[in-house]
Amino acid sequence: MPTLALLDGHSLAYRAFYALPADLATPAGQVTNAVFGFTSMLIKLLGDEHPDAVAVAWDVRGPQFRKDLFAEYKAQREAPPDLFRGQLPLIREVLEALDIDQIEAPGFEADDVIATLASRARGAGWNVLVVTGDRDAFQLIGDGVTVLYTRRGISDVVSADAAWVEERYGIAPDRYRDYAALRGDSSDNLPGVPGVGEKTAAKLIIEYGDLEGVYAHLEDQTPRLRASLEEHHDQVFLNREIMTLIDRVPAAVEVDLDSFRLHEWDRDRVKKVFDGLAFRGLWDRLVELGGQGAVEAAELDVEVVTAATSDDLTASVTDSLIPVEPVHDAGELAGIVVAGADPLQFVPIERLGLLAALFASGVRLAAHDAKPLLRELLERDVEAAVGFDTALAAYLINPAQRTPDLEELAYRELGISVAAVDEEGAAQPQGAFDFEGGAAGPDLEAAG
Repeated sequence: MPTLALLDGHSLAYRAFYALPADLATPAGQVTNAVFGFTSMLIKLLGDEHPDAVAVAWDVRGPQFRKDLFAEYKAQREAPPDLFRGQLPLIREVLEALDIDQIEAPGFEADDVIATLASRARGAGWNVLVVTGDRDAFQLIGDGVTVLYTRRGISDVVSADAAWVEERYGIAPDRYRDYAALRGDSSDNLPGVPGVGEKTAAKLIIEYGDLEGVYAHLEDQTPRLRASLEEHHDQVFLNREIMTLIDRVPAAVEVDLDSFRLHEWDRDRVKKVFDGLAFRGLWDRLVELGGQGAVEAAELDVEVVTAATSDDLTASVTDSLIPVEPVHDAGELAGIVVAGADPLQFVPIERLGLLAALFASGVRLAAHDAKPLLRELLERDVEAAVGFDTALAAYLINPAQRTPDLEELAYRELGISVAAVDEEGAAQPQGAFDFEGGAAGPDLEAAG
């Protein structure tokens, strides 16, 4: 039986915004605590629950029928901070890149959209996971419907099924509205019955079944409780009406549930969004889950020989600017590869003097983050001039970004994923090759 995960967008975004520090930002200064937390929760959901389909429901600003029923509904809430509102488009951008559908319905709340989709999904034979921090969703819990309730922050999440609700509140999920109507809901500015807290509300519903049962037995209550219930009769029943989620929202009735199914996402598109948000750790977590579309790959065989004399090295150089790459073994410089021509020339550490003559002739090197290499060369009395540094070029393109490694830069600017592989096709770390044999060096696998 497939599983559909329905996420309450604003609820999760708010949780993330207030759970994470506001100094969580990109190098350019864009605050990302809400989008980071939301994306982190989404990735965790995908990894832990493995849903077959996902959709996100959003609240819509504007007139709603609950405001018509009770003008003070949510009236105590302040306008969302600008730092929060500015991140909602970024969250939507992440979801769009992952091809996760987003739904909203003017005049209704996200909870109503979720209730409608959950009802339809159950009727079609799906299991449903509702991900929210809103307790009103507990009324949806039943056979095949579980609420992943975010109690605090972005990591304190409980899997709320019927047994959990009964253990926590002492009532069945289908009686949660009656219980909450008596207790009230301060987050929605719905006043409860004075003197009726969680324990009393649960006791009344357990004993009498529902609000109608409670009010049919007012004579059984203490004079003080009876008077309070009588005085707030209309508000209690209004509370229940307002709290009842609508499961026939027009915008969600016509949606094809199969359109929510997860499918391969575009690696380039998602990587671009994550890079823009500086979500390197989240990107790694997402890639570990899999699901990205396949990329075309090609192997490039490169022959590397060990330079024996300065004449061998000079003969291999056909330009005044040559790419070089240091090779380290166990953290120590083992030598330098010079990519002037085919075959490439490997200059081992004991023969670095060969480079001195080459650089003295006016040849300049091209490297990525050349400063550490220049320092190592100078320590060995080899002077060289830099003609091009890809790390500096990356800084000029975007001074606010951190310095990317060469593989990341190649992917970001050229759409090429570069990795070294051995003869069996397995990835090889730098410094794992034996150049002394003068045979073919590593293959380079370029995928783009």
